[in-house]
Amino acid sequence: MIKEFNLNGKKGKISLETDADLSVFEEIFVDRDYKVLNKIIGEASVILDLGAHIGCFSIYAGVLNSGAKIFSFEPEERNFALLKENLKLNNVNAVVKNVAIGGVDGNRELYLSSDSHNHSLIGSGEGKKVFVRSFDGLIEKLGLVDLVKMDIEGAEFEIFENVSDESLGKIRSIYIEYHEGGGRGVDSIVDRLRGGGFKVEKKVSFYDSSMGFVLGKRV
Repeated sequence: MIKEFNLNGKKGKISLETDADLSVFEEIFVDRDYKVLNKIIGEASVILDLGAHIGCFSIYAGVLNSGAKIFSFEPEERNFALLKENLKLNNVNAVVKNVAIGGVDGNRELYLSSDSHNHSLIGSGEGKKVFVRSFDGLIEKLGLVDLVKMDIEGAEFEIFENVSDESLGKIRSIYIEYHEGGGRGVDSIVDRLRGGGFKVEKKVSFYDSSMGFVLGKRV
Protein backbone atom coordinates (compact mmCIF):
# COMPACT_ATOMS: atom_id res chain seq x y z
CA MET A 1 0.00 0.00 0.00
CA ILE A 2 1.24 3.49 -0.88
CA LYS A 3 0.06 6.51 1.14
CA GLU A 4 0.67 10.04 -0.06
CA PHE A 5 1.33 13.02 2.19
CA ASN A 6 1.51 16.79 1.81
CA LEU A 7 3.82 18.51 4.27
CA ASN A 8 4.14 22.28 4.05
CA GLY A 9 3.25 22.12 0.38
CA LYS A 10 5.73 19.33 -0.35
CA LYS A 11 4.28 16.03 -1.52
CA GLY A 12 5.64 12.56 -0.95
CA LYS A 13 4.65 8.94 -0.49
CA ILE A 14 5.27 6.14 1.97
CA SER A 15 5.17 2.40 1.32
CA LEU A 16 3.21 0.55 4.04
CA GLU A 17 2.57 -3.14 4.64
CA THR A 18 0.57 -3.40 7.87
CA ASP A 19 -2.03 -1.59 9.97
CA ALA A 20 0.75 -0.75 12.43
CA ASP A 21 2.68 0.96 9.62
CA LEU A 22 -0.46 2.93 8.76
CA SER A 23 -0.94 4.03 12.37
CA VAL A 24 2.59 5.46 12.47
CA PHE A 25 2.08 7.21 9.14
CA GLU A 26 -1.11 8.82 10.47
CA GLU A 27 0.53 9.87 13.76
CA ILE A 28 3.25 11.72 11.87
CA PHE A 29 1.64 12.99 8.66
CA VAL A 30 -2.05 13.29 9.64
CA ASP A 31 -2.13 13.96 13.40
CA ARG A 32 1.27 15.71 13.24
CA ASP A 33 2.45 14.35 16.59
CA TYR A 34 5.90 15.81 15.93
CA LYS A 35 4.88 19.33 14.91
CA VAL A 36 6.25 20.60 18.22
CA LEU A 37 9.68 19.89 16.70
CA ASN A 38 9.19 21.78 13.44
CA LYS A 39 11.27 24.82 14.43
CA ILE A 40 14.01 22.63 15.94
CA ILE A 41 14.12 20.46 12.81
CA GLY A 42 14.22 23.50 10.57
CA GLU A 43 17.31 24.85 12.34
CA ALA A 44 19.09 21.50 12.80
CA SER A 45 22.29 20.36 11.13
CA VAL A 46 22.42 16.84 12.65
CA ILE A 47 19.35 14.73 13.54
CA LEU A 48 19.30 11.21 15.01
CA ASP A 49 16.26 8.98 14.50
CA LEU A 50 16.51 6.15 17.04
CA GLY A 51 13.85 3.54 16.37
CA ALA A 52 13.33 4.72 12.80
CA HIS A 53 10.77 1.98 11.99
CA ILE A 54 9.85 2.40 8.29
CA GLY A 55 11.21 5.92 8.01
CA CYS A 56 8.24 8.21 8.61
CA PHE A 57 10.01 10.55 11.04
CA SER A 58 13.26 10.58 9.05
CA ILE A 59 11.25 11.59 5.98
CA TYR A 60 9.27 14.18 7.97
CA ALA A 61 12.54 15.74 9.12
CA GLY A 62 14.14 15.45 5.69
CA VAL A 63 11.21 17.18 3.98
CA LEU A 64 11.20 20.03 6.52
CA ASN A 65 14.98 20.46 6.31
CA SER A 66 16.65 18.98 3.25
CA GLY A 67 20.02 20.29 4.42
CA ALA A 68 20.08 18.38 7.71
CA LYS A 69 22.27 15.31 8.07
CA ILE A 70 19.99 12.51 9.29
CA PHE A 71 21.10 9.25 10.90
CA SER A 72 18.41 6.56 11.08
CA PHE A 73 18.71 3.44 13.25
CA GLU A 74 16.35 0.44 13.01
CA PRO A 75 17.24 -3.10 14.15
CA GLU A 76 14.38 -5.18 12.67
CA GLU A 77 15.12 -6.39 9.14
CA ARG A 78 11.67 -5.99 7.57
CA ASN A 79 11.32 -2.47 8.96
CA PHE A 80 14.85 -1.68 7.85
CA ALA A 81 14.11 -2.74 4.27
CA LEU A 82 11.03 -0.48 4.17
CA LEU A 83 13.02 2.32 5.79
CA LYS A 84 15.53 2.27 2.93
CA GLU A 85 12.77 2.01 0.32
CA ASN A 86 10.83 4.94 1.75
CA LEU A 87 13.87 7.18 2.05
CA LYS A 88 14.61 6.50 -1.63
CA LEU A 89 10.99 7.18 -2.65
CA ASN A 90 11.26 10.64 -1.09
CA ASN A 91 14.85 11.46 -2.03
CA VAL A 92 15.85 11.80 1.62
CA ASN A 93 19.58 11.26 2.00
CA ALA A 94 19.98 9.65 5.42
CA VAL A 95 22.68 7.42 6.85
CA VAL A 96 20.90 4.19 7.80
CA LYS A 97 22.11 1.53 10.23
CA ASN A 98 20.53 -1.87 10.92
CA VAL A 99 21.32 -1.80 14.65
CA ALA A 100 19.54 -1.11 17.92
CA ILE A 101 20.54 1.67 20.30
CA GLY A 102 20.74 0.87 24.01
CA GLY A 103 22.69 1.50 27.17
CA VAL A 104 25.75 -0.63 26.36
CA ASP A 105 27.36 -2.29 23.35
CA GLY A 106 26.73 -5.98 22.69
CA ASN A 107 24.63 -8.64 21.03
CA ARG A 108 21.13 -8.79 22.51
CA GLU A 109 17.74 -10.33 21.93
CA LEU A 110 15.22 -8.15 20.09
CA TYR A 111 11.78 -9.35 21.15
CA LEU A 112 9.41 -9.35 18.21
CA SER A 113 5.83 -8.10 18.32
CA SER A 114 2.92 -8.74 15.96
CA ASP A 115 2.87 -4.94 15.53
CA SER A 116 5.82 -3.71 13.49
CA HIS A 117 6.39 -0.67 15.72
CA ASN A 118 6.52 -2.57 19.03
CA HIS A 119 9.68 -4.70 18.71
CA SER A 120 11.75 -4.17 21.84
CA LEU A 121 14.95 -5.03 23.69
CA ILE A 122 12.75 -5.24 26.80
CA GLY A 123 10.43 -8.23 27.02
CA SER A 124 10.12 -11.96 26.51
CA GLY A 125 8.97 -14.51 23.97
CA GLU A 126 10.09 -14.86 20.37
CA GLY A 127 13.18 -12.88 19.50
CA LYS A 128 16.21 -12.57 17.30
CA LYS A 129 19.80 -11.57 17.95
CA VAL A 130 20.71 -8.00 17.03
CA PHE A 131 23.71 -5.80 17.63
CA VAL A 132 23.14 -3.00 20.13
CA ARG A 133 25.20 0.18 19.90
CA SER A 134 25.56 2.19 23.08
CA PHE A 135 24.06 5.67 23.00
CA ASP A 136 27.18 7.07 24.64
CA GLY A 137 29.39 5.50 21.98
CA LEU A 138 27.17 6.88 19.23
CA ILE A 139 27.27 10.44 20.57
CA GLU A 140 31.02 10.19 21.17
CA LYS A 141 31.49 9.28 17.49
CA LEU A 142 29.12 11.88 16.01
CA GLY A 143 29.89 14.84 18.26
CA LEU A 144 27.39 17.67 18.48
CA VAL A 145 23.77 16.68 17.72
CA ASP A 146 20.94 19.17 17.27
CA LEU A 147 18.04 16.75 17.75
CA VAL A 148 17.66 13.20 19.01
CA LYS A 149 14.29 11.56 18.37
CA MET A 150 14.00 8.39 20.48
CA ASP A 151 11.20 5.82 20.14
CA ILE A 152 12.78 2.57 21.29
CA GLU A 153 10.05 0.80 23.25
CA GLY A 154 11.38 0.96 26.79
CA ALA A 155 15.13 0.89 26.14
CA GLU A 156 15.20 4.65 26.78
CA PHE A 157 15.46 3.89 30.51
CA GLU A 158 18.68 1.90 30.19
CA ILE A 159 20.11 4.66 28.02
CA PHE A 160 19.52 7.26 30.72
CA GLU A 161 20.88 4.93 33.39
CA ASN A 162 24.16 4.76 31.44
CA VAL A 163 24.48 8.08 29.61
CA SER A 164 27.37 10.34 30.61
CA ASP A 165 27.20 14.05 31.36
CA GLU A 166 29.62 14.57 28.48
CA SER A 167 27.25 12.92 25.99
CA LEU A 168 24.22 14.85 27.24
CA GLY A 169 26.24 18.03 26.89
CA LYS A 170 26.61 17.42 23.15
CA ILE A 171 22.83 17.32 22.53
CA ARG A 172 20.78 20.48 21.93
CA SER A 173 17.29 18.93 21.93
CA ILE A 174 15.89 15.47 22.60
CA TYR A 175 12.36 14.11 22.05
CA ILE A 176 11.48 10.79 23.65
CA GLU A 177 8.39 8.65 23.28
CA TYR A 178 8.56 6.91 26.65
CA HIS A 179 7.12 3.53 27.63
CA GLU A 180 6.90 2.97 31.39
CA GLY A 181 7.04 -0.55 32.84
CA GLY A 182 9.04 -2.94 34.97
CA GLY A 183 9.14 -0.45 37.83
CA ARG A 184 10.68 2.26 35.67
CA GLY A 185 8.93 5.62 35.53
CA VAL A 186 9.45 8.60 33.26
CA ASP A 187 10.32 10.91 36.15
CA SER A 188 13.78 9.32 36.26
CA ILE A 189 14.38 10.49 32.67
CA VAL A 190 12.93 13.93 33.38
CA ASP A 191 15.23 14.34 36.41
CA ARG A 192 18.29 13.20 34.45
CA LEU A 193 17.58 15.67 31.66
CA ARG A 194 17.01 18.55 34.07
CA GLY A 195 20.22 17.65 35.86
CA GLY A 196 21.95 17.76 32.47
CA GLY A 197 20.85 21.32 31.81
CA PHE A 198 17.68 20.77 29.79
CA LYS A 199 14.35 22.52 30.11
CA VAL A 200 11.84 19.65 30.07
CA GLU A 201 8.22 19.33 28.99
CA LYS A 202 6.21 16.12 29.48
CA LYS A 203 3.00 15.09 27.73
CA VAL A 204 1.11 11.95 28.80
CA SER A 205 -0.56 9.93 26.04
CA PHE A 206 -4.31 10.39 25.71
CA TYR A 207 -4.64 6.64 25.03
CA ASP A 208 -2.30 5.11 27.63
CA SER A 209 -1.13 6.82 30.84
CA SER A 210 2.04 4.69 30.92
CA MET A 211 3.20 6.29 27.66
CA GLY A 212 3.84 9.78 26.42
CA PHE A 213 6.43 12.23 25.19
CA VAL A 214 9.27 14.12 26.83
CA LEU A 215 10.89 17.11 25.14
CA GLY A 216 14.21 18.37 26.46
CA LYS A 217 15.68 21.61 25.15
CA ARG A 218 18.81 23.46 26.18
CA VAL A 219 18.02 26.36 28.51
